[in-house]
Amino acid sequence: MPARDSSKKNKRARIIEAILLGTTFLSLLGVSLFFAFAPKETATYADVVLKGTMIHRLSLKEEQELMVQTDIGDVEISVKDGGIAVLTSPCPNKSCIHMGYKHKVGETIICAPASLSIHLLGGEMTEVVV
Repeated sequence: MPARDSSKKNKRARIIEAILLGTTFLSLLGVSLFFAFAPKETATYADVVLKGTMIHRLSLKEEQELMVQTDIGDVEISVKDGGIAVLTSPCPNKSCIHMGYKHKVGETIICAPASLSIHLLGGEMTEVVV
């Protein structure tokens, strides 16, 4: 009879272990989804970076267009309706153009072939000398 009691205890322990693992997994999944889809602050300005050096700081409150000369050709950037996008680029796959307008703090547009990136930031825009 002791072998049977041991088998019941092992089965009970496995059930408890499975419940704890399942609960932990669901908790981690919930936290991950919350942070992935939590609303982000609307950006107020963007830094345009070429070859690792910031070359422009643009307010997202004013509609404007900017042409940036890169080693592979000109990249056209547009600021409209509180967002920023790459309109034209000489890069081969055009993924920077397909990203469309970005509006949220922390978002980034990257054109790797042109060594260009655009970083959206929030808060008050400070003047910088470039």
